[in-house]
Amino acid sequence: IGNIAELCAIFLRDFEKHKNRAYVVTGRENLDFAHVAGRIRELTGGGISYEPISPVGYILHRLRRKSPLGMALVTCALHFLPRLQGEPGKTETYKDLTGKDPTTIDEFIKENREVFTKRA
Repeated sequence: IGNIAELCAIFLRDFEKHKNRAYVVTGRENLDFAHVAGRIRELTGGGISYEPISPVGYILHRLRRKSPLGMALVTCALHFLPRLQGEPGKTETYKDLTGKDPTTIDEFIKENREVFTKRA
C-alpha cells in the first residue's frame, strides 16, 4: 500500500478525529523531476527521460489535448508557482500519523518496477 493510500485509510477510519483538518505531507527527500526520472531509468533499465517545459509550452500542450483554457491555466499555476518559492520544507506528518518513515523514491520505484517497465 502506498503512503498516501495508507494516510487516506487512517483518515477514513478515524474520520471524526481528522475531519476539517489539513495536513502537509512530504517524503524524506526533496528531489526534482530530472533526478526522479534518472533513478527510474537506473533502477528499471527503462528508457524514461525528463524534458522540462515552459509555462507557455505547458498551456499550449494542454490546449492541444482539448483541455479547457481555465483548467490549463489553473494546473499550470499549481505546477509552476511553487517553483518560485524555493526548495520546499519537509514534514514529519506521515511518521506522526503512522509511526513509520515514508517510503524513499528508490523503495517506491523498486516496489512498482512493473509499472515503470510495462509497455502500453
